[in-house]
Amino acid sequence: MLREIRDKIYNYYFFEKGGYIFYFASRMLVEPDGRPASIVLLLICKAIAKETEGVTFNTNRITFRAGYSDQDQGEYRGLRSFAGRVRCLLVYALETKMQMLLNAAECVTPEIMDEVAEQQPNGSLFLRDAFRAIQDQRRSIYRRYPLAPNRYRLQNEMDASVRVYDVVQLALELASRQPDLRKLASKALIRQRAILT
Repeated sequence: MLREIRDKIYNYYFFEKGGYIFYFASRMLVEPDGRPASIVLLLICKAIAKETEGVTFNTNRITFRAGYSDQDQGEYRGLRSFAGRVRCLLVYALETKMQMLLNAAECVTPEIMDEVAEQQPNGSLFLRDAFRAIQDQRRSIYRRYPLAPNRYRLQNEMDASVRVYDVVQLALELASRQPDLRKLASKALIRQRAILT
């Protein structure tokens, strides 16, 4: 069989829609549903194992979960910990993107919502509810809808917020076709800058 055809077969075999997650504590690479990464084909045939070296990592997105370290001095989520500082930066970036999306809600068309739902079926429901609230001009959406930034929830449920990040990122990318997105979304950056100063 031609190498090009074999490569396509290998990519198809090793592709995992949700990517893989590496858990620090268990030192395991798992699928999104928690099952260990499948390497049966690699164990059966050494020739295939040699040919497919690195295909799993090149074909899939891999998410790393931070874990405890002796250097953390008992503050895994605190700012003394490198993992804690990275976590804070990720949460801040997600909050800012959520705020950008809320400010630019009028740029998010029903077609964009449908495309987000098609590409991210598990994470798009909260987005649809939040935008329905904005379109209905309801008040207090920050309390009722999970799109509104909630730093405590995001820091303590980072696994869930990775999916939220993907949904928010996809919605922003799709809405970027709208001419007013940049102007509306930039209000979030001005707001965040005011908070920091």
